[in-house]
Amino acid sequence: MTSLGTTFDTVLTHAAVAALLGAGAWSTLVLASLAAEAHTRGRVQLAERLGCPAVVRTWVLAIFLALFAGIAPAQATDSGAGSATATALDGLPLPERAQGAGPHTHADLAHRVVVHAGDSLWRIARRRLPVGASDAEIAALVASTYDANRSAIGPDPDRLHPGEHLDFPVPTTLPEAP
Repeated sequence: MTSLGTTFDTVLTHAAVAALLGAGAWSTLVLASLAAEAHTRGRVQLAERLGCPAVVRTWVLAIFLALFAGIAPAQATDSGAGSATATALDGLPLPERAQGAGPHTHADLAHRVVVHAGDSLWRIARRRLPVGASDAEIAALVASTYDANRSAIGPDPDRLHPGEHLDFPVPTTLPEAP
């Protein structure tokens, strides 16, 4: 069979595709004819001529009616204070408002760092300083950062916990541009 250029698998695949396309075309014609029958209140009997049994036509019409009969566009109404949600919540205590310092400003967030796994004060300080900062500048930032966050970090500055928030002190002078 390979001398003809086709194999049994290829022929079978083409036959299955042709059968599927034929069944799809027949189904489309039946659905269109059923819609025409419904529109003309049964005066035109196209589906019967296409070979669709009466039982199948009845089932298809019933399914379409069940699916599409209840579909209607949503309409908004002003239910006022007597709505079901409002009456369901009557008498329930409302949660307290959040108390605290309020939202952080952009300047606050610029000096706040979240510790990630593998971070140390030295690594974080080195990332926050300009490239080429000396070890003395990094050490000074580490010391001031530890002093500012001693209550969060604890007695050992080498033990940082991932997810911890650290506040870096605002530099008193801006670093010089290279």
